[in-house]
Amino acid sequence: MTLNEFAKLLTAARPGSRAYRNTEYGGTRQKSGLSVVFEPGGKVYEYTGPFIGIAIRLKLVSVWSIVCDQTDEQRGSEITEAAAQKRANRENQFSAELTARWGYPPRTYSVRRIQ
Repeated sequence: MTLNEFAKLLTAARPGSRAYRNTEYGGTRQKSGLSVVFEPGGKVYEYTGPFIGIAIRLKLVSVWSIVCDQTDEQRGSEITEAAAQKRANRENQFSAELTARWGYPPRTYSVRRIQ
């Protein structure tokens, strides 16, 4: 995710907010720092980490989990429902192949929204 993509998500969720790249956090140099102002003239909040991680923390994007229906085991997560469904379909296909080839018990995978 780029800074422009993050800024679009931020302004869509909270009009009037701004995001700026920041290379310092707590007085130390950072590769991936971000400063966010949620309202004009408001307090500046600093975040570090990848933009997608910050977007998840600020609940600007949804997170979808791929879960085994039989065991509730989480097999992974994706940012879009379509990507999560595609991955769940691959897991279902792989499980069917293992069942046909080796006689493993069949497992099915579905998508759940976790945030």
